[in-house]
Amino acid sequence: MATTYFSLGGDDASQRFFTKSKLPLSWPSLPVILPHRLRRKFRSTRSRIRSRQTPTSSISSLNTSSNPADTIRALRTHHWSFYDAQYLFLAVLGIFSLCVIQSPGPMMKTLVATLLMTGLVIPITRQFLLPFLPIASWLILFYACQFVSSEYRPGIWVRVLPALENILYGANLSNILSAHKSTALDVLAWLPYGIFHYGAPFVVGIILFVFGPPGTVPCFGRAFGYANMTGVLIQLCFPCSPP
Repeated sequence: MATTYFSLGGDDASQRFFTKSKLPLSWPSLPVILPHRLRRKFRSTRSRIRSRQTPTSSISSLNTSSNPADTIRALRTHHWSFYDAQYLFLAVLGIFSLCVIQSPGPMMKTLVATLLMTGLVIPITRQFLLPFLPIASWLILFYACQFVSSEYRPGIWVRVLPALENILYGANLSNILSAHKSTALDVLAWLPYGIFHYGAPFVVGIILFVFGPPGTVPCFGRAFGYANMTGVLIQLCFPCSPP
């Protein structure tokens, strides 16, 4: 960091100096705790923003190859890290979900798994399926939860959430809110969860693709998938009835 000194005059012994720090114009170095792949993507996105490359111009850089040998070659030269352990977790979760699901039958489940594996092998579809894997795993897990036997499900806790409300807020907010009924407010609260909840992720994805930096949509897809997957796993392992 560059430093400039300013003198106010006077004797050399009693001369006073003030410093004015100049912030560096370049981006600071990324923390070491970030994985190498995230730092590499961040630098790539930063360079594209500096070069004034439009987000939609990344369409021309999409991989259009349909040769599975390119995928095998990319796997051989890939530098594996802890970041790649997410795919092992998704594979275990997918196998568990397919084993639990009773309908559709084995033939349909085998067909779906075969199509997914084929799409991951072909480069032109792999670049879209990899960011979509967390969302697909969440949807399959959400559908498979209904087939989990009640013998393996823990009991539903009905007093945990009201007790947490009393501890955190000092009152049972659910009873307070339910005491004042309003049809207009009920409809207003139902719209985001009942209608917008299903289409909003696609709208946000389109907006991020058009106006966001390159690489934003895959990050959003992974974050969206893992967040919803975490909610399903918590509800499956620690089910609580709403207050």
